[in-house]
Amino acid sequence: MAADDTNPGVAAATTKPKLLQLVQDAVRRKHYSSRTEDSYVHWIKRFVYFHGKLHPAELGEPAVTAFLNHLARERNVAPLDPRWATAILSARDTPHPAR
Repeated sequence: MAADDTNPGVAAATTKPKLLQLVQDAVRRKHYSSRTEDSYVHWIKRFVYFHGKLHPAELGEPAVTAFLNHLARERNVAPLDPRWATAILSARDTPHPAR
């Protein structure tokens, strides 16, 4: 029997976390609200699906620009939303809207 068969937790501990899990962990460490976390995950999923399920690490700034242009021109997304998407996808601090 292999070592992983006797202790299934070992395999789980040695696998690399998925992108969305990394995002969720980072958002939780910053104590953002669950709605903010949901928003981040939503935008990242849209970005990944827009680019044919390529990992964001494989894409550069032109991919972000293409996605934001698509949102603005073809999906009629409000101006605030692309700013949030830019912040999320560029791994910068999230802009907080004025209250």
